Amino acid sequence: MLLRDATVGRLKSLTATLRSNETLLSLSVMQMVIMLGFGMVSPVLPLYARSFGVSAAMVGLLVTIYGVARLFTNLPTGLLADRIGRRPLMLAGPIFTGVGALIAAVATDFWLLLAARFVQGVGSALFATAAMIVVGDISRPETRGRVMSFFQGSLLLGTSIGPTVGGISAALFGYRGVFIVYALSSVGVWFWGYFRVRETRTMETVDDAPTKRGGARKSAGALGLFANLSFVAVSAVSIAVFFTRTGSRFTVIPLLGAEDLGLSALTIGNVLTLGSIANVLVLPFAGWSIDRLGRKRTIVPSTFISCLGILMFAFAPNLITFAAASAVLGIGTGIAGPAPAAYVADLARGRSFGATMGLFRTVSDVGFVAGPVTLGWIADQRGYSYALYVNAALLFAAAVFFALFARETRITEEVVASGPARTAQRTADD
Repeated sequence: MLLRDATVGRLKSLTATLRSNETLLSLSVMQMVIMLGFGMVSPVLPLYARSFGVSAAMVGLLVTIYGVARLFTNLPTGLLADRIGRRPLMLAGPIFTGVGALIAAVATDFWLLLAARFVQGVGSALFATAAMIVVGDISRPETRGRVMSFFQGSLLLGTSIGPTVGGISAALFGYRGVFIVYALSSVGVWFWGYFRVRETRTMETVDDAPTKRGGARKSAGALGLFANLSFVAVSAVSIAVFFTRTGSRFTVIPLLGAEDLGLSALTIGNVLTLGSIANVLVLPFAGWSIDRLGRKRTIVPSTFISCLGILMFAFAPNLITFAAASAVLGIGTGIAGPAPAAYVADLARGRSFGATMGLFRTVSDVGFVAGPVTLGWIADQRGYSYALYVNAALLFAAAVFFALFARETRITEEVVASGPARTAQRTADD
C-alpha cells in the first residue's frame, strides 16, 4: 500500500511538472526523433563500414570521428548558448545531421562516409548541448532528477525503436536506405522545433539567478571545475559510460554478435532494442532515486551494474545470454543516464550554466572518441571478449573512484524538510 501510494505520488508530481512545462514536452519530442535516427544506424553502421573492406579498428574510427566532431563543438556551443541563446543552436543541429545522413547515403568510399559522420557529429553536439542547457534552465534542484529522467526517457525511447527500424530498413532498402530515412527524420525535427520550442536563455534558474551578470567571469569559472575533485570524479564516470556506449555497444557488441555468434543485422538490432527498453523501464525509479536518495547513491551502483552487463556480453555463448546481457546493461545505463548531468548541474551553481554543461559534455566525449578506436584495436589484436574485459575494468575503476572521492550534491528530501536551506547550499558547494 505504501509503495503504491508513493508511486502514485511520484507520477502525479511528474504529471504536474509536464503540464506546466510545454517546453520540456516539445524538446523531448525533438530528442526522441533525433535519437530514433541515431539508433537506426547503430546496428548497421559497423556492417556498412565493413562493406568497404576495412578492419575493426577502422570501423571504430568511423564511430570515433563522430565523437571528435562533438568534442570540438560542445564547449563552443555552450558558450554561444549563453550569448545568442539556446534555440538557434538547437535548430542548427538537425540541419547538420540531415546533411550528414544524405552524404552517408551516397558515399562511394569509406573516407566520404567518414566525412559524413563528422558532419553528423557537429549536428549532434549543437542539438544535444543546447537541449541539455534548456533542461537545466527549466528544472529546479528538487525536481531535476525527475525532469532529466523524463528527457532521458525521450532519448531512450528513440534509441529503443531505432535499432529495430534500422534493421528493418536495412533488410528492405539496404544500408544506404537507413541513412535516407535518417535524413528525412531530421527535416521533421527541424520543423517541429521551429514552431514548438521557445527560447529559455532569459529564464533564471534557482542555481544561478544571483549570478546573471559577468558572462566572461562565469565562463572562466566553469573551467575552474577541474580543481573540484567531485567534478573530476563524475567526469571519470561519464567518460567510462560514453566509452561503453560507443566502444562496446555501437562497435564491439554488434561485431561480436555478427561474427562470433552469427546473428543477423535484424537480430542484433532487436537485442540492442531490448537494452533500450530496459533503459526506459527503469527511468521512473532513476528519477525518484536521484532526487530522493541523492545523486551519488544512484551513480555508484548503476555503474557497477553496467560493468556486470559488459562482462555478461564477454562471456555470452549464445543468443539468450547475449540478450540477457543487453537487458542488464540497459538497466545499469538507464539508472545512471540522467544522474551525472543532474550532479554537474548542481555543481554549476554560481557559474555560467551553458559553459559548464558544454565543458562537461566535452570531457564526456573523450570517452566517446577513445572507445571505438581503442576497443576496435584491442579486438583486432586479442578478440572481442578481451576488448569487453578492458571496458568492464574501466567502468569498475570509475565507479570506485567516484565512490571514494565525490561528495553528494543533493541532500535527501527528509533533510530538506528538517534542516535550513543553507545546508543544501553548503553541501552542493563542497
